[in-house]
Amino acid sequence: LFKGLASLMKRSKLAAAVVIVVAVLLVGGLVDLGLNWGRIYPGVKVGTVDLGGKSVEEARRIIYDQYEPLLVGKNINIFSNDAAAASIEPTVRQSMNMSSAEQQQIEDARENKQLWTTDSAMLAASVDVEGMVDEALDYGRDDGGIMNRVNAALNGYEISPRASYNDAAVEALTADIDASIASPRVNYNIEVADGTAHVTAGHDGTMIDRDKFKSELDTAFFTSDEPHAFLVARAEYAALQITEEAAQITCDQVNQAIKYGVQFNYNGTAWPVDSKTFGSWISTKTSKQGDAWVLQPFVDYQKAKGAVFGHLKPVFDGGHVTVSFAVENSAAYVSANAEGTVPLANKAIDDLNQTLFPVDGKGAAPTEQLAVQVDSTPIPEKLSLGDALDYGIVSNFAEYTSEYTESATNRNHNIHLAADKLNNSVIKADGGVWSFNETAGNCNAEAGFLGAGTILDGEYVDDIGGGICQVATTIFNAVYKSGLPVTERHNHTLYIASYPAGRDAAVSWPDLDLKWKNTLA
Repeated sequence: LFKGLASLMKRSKLAAAVVIVVAVLLVGGLVDLGLNWGRIYPGVKVGTVDLGGKSVEEARRIIYDQYEPLLVGKNINIFSNDAAAASIEPTVRQSMNMSSAEQQQIEDARENKQLWTTDSAMLAASVDVEGMVDEALDYGRDDGGIMNRVNAALNGYEISPRASYNDAAVEALTADIDASIASPRVNYNIEVADGTAHVTAGHDGTMIDRDKFKSELDTAFFTSDEPHAFLVARAEYAALQITEEAAQITCDQVNQAIKYGVQFNYNGTAWPVDSKTFGSWISTKTSKQGDAWVLQPFVDYQKAKGAVFGHLKPVFDGGHVTVSFAVENSAAYVSANAEGTVPLANKAIDDLNQTLFPVDGKGAAPTEQLAVQVDSTPIPEKLSLGDALDYGIVSNFAEYTSEYTESATNRNHNIHLAADKLNNSVIKADGGVWSFNETAGNCNAEAGFLGAGTILDGEYVDDIGGGICQVATTIFNAVYKSGLPVTERHNHTLYIASYPAGRDAAVSWPDLDLKWKNTLA
């Protein structure tokens, strides 16, 4: 090969030049590969952080150390318009030394939907370390090759720092803002009543662009180390995602799917479900497939499981079961203390969705009642509470829901912290007593609680732990609905209209407690 190349180069200057260029590129490529193997190319940055020459592990550590402190502990203040920003922002900037009048101004702005406050905890935000490192490593390799390497070396290449967010949390916040400053889009959809689906009307509107909003959050979090950041909400035209024609296609698909009902076969028995009941289990979700939005129908397990476990019950060998609860590593576990089998109802619903409503839209159109075989599995020795509920080993006895706003940051922090301390607590049967104070402990600053609005001696004041009474009230109402005896409870000194009259619970360490007794066997 070398002799042939030498002969060719002697005969042709052009061939010699080509061989030399190829050799230089080959040697240069090998040198480049050796110098930058597993490392980010020179000139690549994340924000102001130069990652050139860094390994993946080095880059991860540097990005985390630089941007995590900016993400944690910062409040993002979102104004409804420019006028609200101009009038309220100076007060918020002085919030560390606010008078009660200034605090009231901010609370009034929140009440009047001119100001929303959020933080990384409420948005479940975390620095997108992996995504940014992968992007940095790809630049000049899969992304653009040698030309991008040259560009980075000569001009630099900057990746904007970003976070990943919980989509549901972002949606809840932006939907609340939309309700005040915009006219939210409503997609055409379907509704199922008495075994028949029909299309519900929709319209275009104005809304906050969710992707753009996340980018604005990134800028607010990462461009300074100030404790407060500010942005103004901007609503934009929001076209329909699901048209009437698209919704009608989904409607026809659902009507065909539920027309004959369905039959579940389990443990030698058959349970037929008519079209009316089956139809009541149908939900829809809007999702993007490629460049198009689709209205995806599905059998909703949360809607179906009550009826499913009313018919498809666990089979216990000998017919006897004694359920017990235990807490290990702060998680609640359930033991049936029996051998037998449980129906895999969630798998049966998944199978039904795969048959009727696959993601590609090419589901079967039944011409008769569809039969679904429900498999079973031996009862595990120990189950999570969620699995025990799904398998029908235990069931929900009573529940109650209360709501709170997104904007009261400190109060929401206290609510979540108190709920975490109470979560997975287990109360013994035959007279075990549950105490809020004994379970949660002293909800003071040392335990991580913050100052927030609360009722004290008949007045609204700012106090450490404000918000924990909402947790206590929610628990009290669930116990109240269960019929179990409440042995200690205290009303607030002011009437709270958001709860049923007289059904609130004030707690304060160590004097005011909420206690109830488990009298069940």
